[in-house]
Amino acid sequence: MACNSGQKNEPENLIPKEKMTDLLYDLYILNASNNLNKIEFENNNLNPEQYIFEKYDIDSVQFAQSNTYYSNNLEIYKGIISEVKTRIGNIKTEVDTLLKREREEKKRKRDSINKLPDSLKSKIKSDLNKPKVLKPFSTNRRTVDSLMKSKR
Repeated sequence: MACNSGQKNEPENLIPKEKMTDLLYDLYILNASNNLNKIEFENNNLNPEQYIFEKYDIDSVQFAQSNTYYSNNLEIYKGIISEVKTRIGNIKTEVDTLLKREREEKKRKRDSINKLPDSLKSKIKSDLNKPKVLKPFSTNRRTVDSLMKSKR
């Protein structure tokens, strides 16, 4: 019994299953965003783990104890991870749908341009080929909060 390092007993400050699911979902999304936009996160002094701890009003010890408890109770943990995967899959489906619509819209515009007289085609095509000035991705706490809320 003394050699068992796994935590089978529920800790006093266990994060409830639903909250743990939300927390892990947010943490996975933020960590993925951090990997893609590392400079933005650094420039805005955002630390995904610290943000999650503040958002869910927990500390690292409570998270570690709860994560250990759930990971030692595999059926519960599988359910949590399955829900997180489902949510991430739903976002991926939404993004894929939006990208497909965007590609179709671009194709429709190209097809429409091709139906125009040659004199107009060259003008429009040159306008379409001009580089667009894009605003940099803005990552701040308000933006992150609104993104997290909108994806539930």
